[in-house]
Amino acid sequence: MKGCIRIAAALAAVLGVGCAPQGAITKADAGPPLMRIGLLADTQLTSPKATSNYLFRSQIADLAVNVAVRTSAQEVLAGEHLGCLAEDLLATQPDVLLYLGDGANSGCDDEIEPFFAQLERIRTQAGKPVFFVVGNHDYLATGNQAAASMRTKACAGGGYVTKAELIARTAAFNRASWQRFASRDARFVRYADSLDHVNATDGAGCKAGEALQQEQACYYAAVIEWNAGGHPTQLVLADTSDYTDVVRQPRIDGVDIAEFAGARGSMGWEAGGQNAWIEKALGPSPARTRVIASHYPTADLSWTRYYSGRPGDLMLSDGHNLWLSGHTHDPDPDSYVMPGSFEDTGPGEEVMYDEINVGSTTDHRAHAALVALHPGRATKQPVLAMDAEAASACEARIDGVQLGSGYASPYHRNGSTRHRLGLTKHYRRTGYDAAIARKNIETFLAEPGQAADREQWVRCLMHAGAKAEASKWPGWML
Repeated sequence: MKGCIRIAAALAAVLGVGCAPQGAITKADAGPPLMRIGLLADTQLTSPKATSNYLFRSQIADLAVNVAVRTSAQEVLAGEHLGCLAEDLLATQPDVLLYLGDGANSGCDDEIEPFFAQLERIRTQAGKPVFFVVGNHDYLATGNQAAASMRTKACAGGGYVTKAELIARTAAFNRASWQRFASRDARFVRYADSLDHVNATDGAGCKAGEALQQEQACYYAAVIEWNAGGHPTQLVLADTSDYTDVVRQPRIDGVDIAEFAGARGSMGWEAGGQNAWIEKALGPSPARTRVIASHYPTADLSWTRYYSGRPGDLMLSDGHNLWLSGHTHDPDPDSYVMPGSFEDTGPGEEVMYDEINVGSTTDHRAHAALVALHPGRATKQPVLAMDAEAASACEARIDGVQLGSGYASPYHRNGSTRHRLGLTKHYRRTGYDAAIARKNIETFLAEPGQAADREQWVRCLMHAGAKAEASKWPGWML
């Protein structure tokens, strides 16, 4: 199928059609849902050795995107905070958890391993399957650089995972989720992933040199089937950081689209690519519902008029399609279910779908989401790390802290409590020493008064740091 994505969310929001507020209950929702799916995304653990003295982790880069560098509190506490938010999500009793990519910031060994260790702790605590979807930051340096030199810089000279190594790690984690939990649940009936297929690909796939893996059919995809209440459903885990076919597209203004790996998502759709593997793995099925989970939202699977992915290939032409995505760092936990369509270039065929996007576990208004899947419909319930009342109490709590003389200032012109605990945007200033702020945070949390209430302090410091990072600083202040 050839075509293009047409997102109708904005029009639907204006007209008030097809886009009920999250959590709204209609007659169609009567009875328990077919499945309750917990969503987490975009923790972006950052190497403690990460530097900010090169192009993609610099003041200029942060001015452009505001996420190139973050407050010290966010970078120190991201992994622990993920555990706090996952605990909140588990309280909503999901049947399965999906992590929708960007667990790491640059695919460094000291990002990936702590991230998967935390994900394994969450899985053990949940006693339920947790599946991971590959994101661009999980192996590309700062999410957009494939060159070994850039990956090395992003990891401050330390080790990093190649795409092939990330796929092997992901497959091991997801297969364990299937074997330990899903295979024992009668609702889950089948699991298949692409690891063996891509490793067997002659001359390409994950056998290719590491610099080419993101564009040589080295991808991780999986198909999981479940049957709840007599309603067969298929779940696709898609790798939207698969740039195999982007390199075959025409040049735009003399620039290869392939050079923009990470700026948009992509899935290989030509013969032998990811879409073909997924379609084969789906096979003939009585499923009337298909759920597709990816890091990038469908709006990012295009590049001007050229394809960088063909999501319509993976959707049911007759049935309910639901797309789950992360990547956006959406600060609005209450964002609605978004309707969309894939329009074929053939004789008027149009495939409809709903999309639910979840924001980051580390940004301002950090949140997860619970998706309740009903026949033909899905609803979204946000799960906030900190509600308005808790946030207000947090701010007052920080204002009441008096730090002793043992806490140095990471930037000489400011010695406030918030500044010394890495809760301000002074990380953008030349001469800011993040190592001092990191040490202060660790020392503060180890003090008896804070250690006894560590979880609430972690939530509070993350909230304050994320709020500061989200603030707008004019360039002249740097």
